[in-house]
This record gives sequence, structure tokens and C-alpha cells, in this order.
Amino acid sequence: MYAPVVKIPENIFKEDSPYLELNTGTLKVKSDLLEFDRANPNKYETIENDLELYDKYTINLEKLRLNLIFPGAEGNKKEIKIINDFTFCITVENCLAPLHKKFPTLRLDIDFKERIEFEFDFHCLKTIFRLKDLLLI
Repeated sequence: MYAPVVKIPENIFKEDSPYLELNTGTLKVKSDLLEFDRANPNKYETIENDLELYDKYTINLEKLRLNLIFPGAEGNKKEIKIINDFTFCITVENCLAPLHKKFPTLRLDIDFKERIEFEFDFHCLKTIFRLKDLLLI
């Protein structure tokens, strides 16, 4: 599924106002669920292998990027890539025995598939700070 594109304008009343564009790329969600034994819920307290104890949810975001767009600009000054395409995976694991003595109730892992590169100049940085101020009002 394609994830949304979020646009944050510097000035909502000006058509040619610069804006941040967050393209959240492609979203893939997968679940790997274990069958919970309702007849014998206490059996989970004695399990030693954590693979038998956790439901697993995996969320992949691929080709996420952040650009600063200048609608009125010409040529290559129209768009500045702030963060180039990158991919990351979030894995959430939920324990079937929430109060297990050995294992945590919830485990979270975030795996960046490649390094994140930031590219911007001083003009771009000033625009970002103006947008930040607008968002924090």
C-alpha cells in the first residue's frame, strides 16, 4: 500500500509559498500471530523459548523522503531533497504472558536498512525553521 504524502506549507494563503513534502513511500504490514491457549493460560509462565511466547508485527516503510518545494522557482531550485529515500522496519512483539518473570511484555526493534543522508543549504534551513515555528504555535 502506498503511504500518504504530507504537505506542510509555510503560508496557507499564498499559492506559491514553499512547503515541506513528506513522502512516506510504501507501507507493508505483516503479522505473525501465535495461537493463545485459553484453556491453559498459565502454561506460558514455564516457556523458556521466547519464539513460542510472542506475537510479532512487522511494519516496513520503504522509500521515505523529505523535500522542500519552492513552487515559484525555476529549474533545479524548485525542489531541495532534505532527506533522500530510505527504508526502515519496525518490529513490535507482544508477549502472550504479559507478566512473565523472564521476558518483557513488549519488545520493539527499529532497523534502518541504509544510512539516512541530509542535504540542504542555509536558505533551506531558514525555511525549515519558519515552518517549525508555524507548526509549534
